[in-house]
Amino acid sequence: MAPYVHSHHLVGTEAQLLEAAQPAGDMSDPACDDLAIIRALSPGVHHRSDFGGGVFEERSAAGVFFFTPPGFGTTINVFNNHRIRVLSVSRTAVLGALAEMAIAQKPVDFGRLHKGSHSDAVTAHLFDAVWHLGVAPDPGDALLGETLILMLLRRLATLAQNPPELRQGGLSSWQIRRVLEYMDAMTAEPIRLENLANLAGLSPFHFCRAFKASLGVPPHRYQQLARIERARALLEQDRIEITDIAFQLGYGSSQAFARAFRREVGKSPTDYRKSRH
Repeated sequence: MAPYVHSHHLVGTEAQLLEAAQPAGDMSDPACDDLAIIRALSPGVHHRSDFGGGVFEERSAAGVFFFTPPGFGTTINVFNNHRIRVLSVSRTAVLGALAEMAIAQKPVDFGRLHKGSHSDAVTAHLFDAVWHLGVAPDPGDALLGETLILMLLRRLATLAQNPPELRQGGLSSWQIRRVLEYMDAMTAEPIRLENLANLAGLSPFHFCRAFKASLGVPPHRYQQLARIERARALLEQDRIEITDIAFQLGYGSSQAFARAFRREVGKSPTDYRKSRH
C-alpha cells in the first residue's frame, strides 16, 4: 500500500486534521507541541506502541481512539496496513480549554488515556463533527469549530478521571491472534462461524459476543472491512485490473465489488484509483 495523506486546517482554530493510509512498519513520530487525537479506521490493526503511558501491544478495533500528549515522541510499530485520522490541537489551545474548566495540567497529560485504545461514543460523535467541519469548511463555522474542540477536550478530561472501561467476556490475546490470522488468510473465501469458534475453543454464540467485545465489530463485519482494506491496497497498483481485484477478493462480479466499495469508501473503485494517482 502506497502511503497517502490528506490534511485540512479547522477554520478559526489552532487545530489540524489529517487522514493517512500507511503500510506496516515503524510509524514513530518525534515530539511536537500538539495533543494528537488518533482514530483507527482499519479493523484488527496489530501494533506495539507507546503514546506516553507506557508500551502496550494490541489488535485495535476500527473506530477506537489513541491520545498522545504534547511534547512526547511516540514509538509505534505497526504490523499490517492501516488507516488513521488525526486531530492535532495546539498545547496553547488545550491549556486554554482546561483553564476554562478550572483544570490545571502542566504538562498537559490525560493520564490513563495515553495507554491503550479507548472507545467512547461521545468522543466519536464530537470527533466526527470536527472532521466533517474541517473537510467542508465555511468561514462562518469558526465559532462552531472552537466550541466542538472545547467540548471534545472537556470530554477527554472527564474520561481521564474515570476508571478504565472493562471489556467483559472478550477474547484472549492468543484467541484473537489465531482467529485473525485465519480470517486474514481467508479474506476472499466464505468463512463458517463454526470454524472460527472452534479456533477459539468457544461455542458459536459465545464466540460472536466475545469477538465483538474485543474488536468492536462482529466477525462478518470484520471480514467486510478487511476486504475493503485489501481492495484499497490492490487499487494502488495500476497493473491489476479492477475486475481481477473483484474476483481476488471473492466478489461475484465487478458490479458487486463496486457497490460494496462505494458503500464503505464513498467512491467507486475507478474514482478511488484516480484519486490516489
